[in-house]
Amino acid sequence: MAEARRYKAINFDLNTRRLRLLFGESGRSSAYSQVRGFLHSHDFEHRQGSGYRSTRAFSDSEIVDLIVGMYKSFSWLPDCVQKLDVTNIGREYDLDTLAKQYIQNEQSAQEEPLFDVLL
Repeated sequence: MAEARRYKAINFDLNTRRLRLLFGESGRSSAYSQVRGFLHSHDFEHRQGSGYRSTRAFSDSEIVDLIVGMYKSFSWLPDCVQKLDVTNIGREYDLDTLAKQYIQNEQSAQEEPLFDVLL
């Protein structure tokens, strides 16, 4: 049976103290840039902070291979990662847009609960 493929989110925290020791203060941003470049070249887009979202579906084994490949590409990375999570993305909602629509509807005297729009 083929392995399920889903869109993925990757979120991570790097130990900034360790990065400063390895790269110096100005080089710390270089570490984040290296990771961003790697993820962009492997079909991920930057969302916010250290959060990325895949632009295509991946299987779980493909993601494991990707992360192992990233660790191999940057010898400093395994020592600097404090946390690295991968999440399967289900339904996704732009709550900013929904909240703005709700406010517009409310101002138009159309009282539709915000979460009814999600269902």
